[in-house]
Amino acid sequence: MRSVTVPEAFTSIPSLAISENYFLVIGTRTPCKLFRRSDGKYLNDVSRRGQGPGEYWLINGGIIDEQRERIYLIDSQRDYLMAYDMNGKYMEEDNIPLPGYIQWGKIYLNKDNALVFTTPADAGTNKILGNFVETLADKHLCWVQDLKGNVLKSTPSDRVIMSIEKRHSNVLYVSRLSPESPIYTYTIHQRDVYQGDTLYHYNAEKNLFYPAYTTILTHNSYTLIASVESPLHYYTTHQIYKEGQINSGGNLKKCRMIQVDKKTGKARYIRIVNDLISGDEVVPYFFQTWITDNGLVITYSNDPLELKEGLEKVLKTNTKMEASLRERLTKLKDSLHEESNNVIFIYKFKKE
Repeated sequence: MRSVTVPEAFTSIPSLAISENYFLVIGTRTPCKLFRRSDGKYLNDVSRRGQGPGEYWLINGGIIDEQRERIYLIDSQRDYLMAYDMNGKYMEEDNIPLPGYIQWGKIYLNKDNALVFTTPADAGTNKILGNFVETLADKHLCWVQDLKGNVLKSTPSDRVIMSIEKRHSNVLYVSRLSPESPIYTYTIHQRDVYQGDTLYHYNAEKNLFYPAYTTILTHNSYTLIASVESPLHYYTTHQIYKEGQINSGGNLKKCRMIQVDKKTGKARYIRIVNDLISGDEVVPYFFQTWITDNGLVITYSNDPLELKEGLEKVLKTNTKMEASLRERLTKLKDSLHEESNNVIFIYKFKKE
């Protein structure tokens, strides 16, 4: 008996890049994989993990540029954007230089320029392509550059710069609810909650960051995970771990989400339930993570057989389901089996 791994298989989904017609699964142990959005069809791998030409090691973001017909990957081990065609072939001549290594960052491209956000760190020792390298402190929190790597304007990092050791336990969330104002958030891991978790807006015209929303929970046992934003609300997630244990998934005691109405300022605890598919509660951490640039909310099922069971239940009990949706869910249900991959769902916020 032999085990066969199909090309479209992936082991985890640390992040996704999404465009109008495609999405890119960025894994930690498998190559980045391109899929078609309309039907989820796997198209091809984008190069592979490694340290050779065109290979990558630690990807922390990606861009699908349909106009240029290019895929760009942000490898924290390289000081340039790595360029590939839509078939996954490395296009070295189209690489975009950066003024430094991007750690936990996000990049937006337009015709002539790039808007870059990063998590700035003080001077220290970085491991780059297997070697320990002394690096200078990051000068910029964010900047606009041309596609040759020249910085045109920037916001200094002095207010939020952190030690290089702590940077790796913090995560940068950036989403773009409008072309004028990307959102920028530090997520605080393994740190005292009184420091708060502040969500900043960025004014591109004035090249200015300003705080939009801050969460400070008073209980010492809480650990803030993220503060992010949707068109109508702010969301903050916090976790409580078992007393005397390290903060890890296995020691998680409770995970709660706070929703704050932007207009009224009123806050409440909420639960997110996938009532369309299975009725299962969505873990708040994943809901927070996958609020993306165009207001999409992405989550995924960890176990295809559990999803199949949930689909069977909802198809049986929901007699008012539209025929087209019933057909799609039935097709998905019938395709799932014990050796199936995880299933990614892409949702959009409802307009009210």
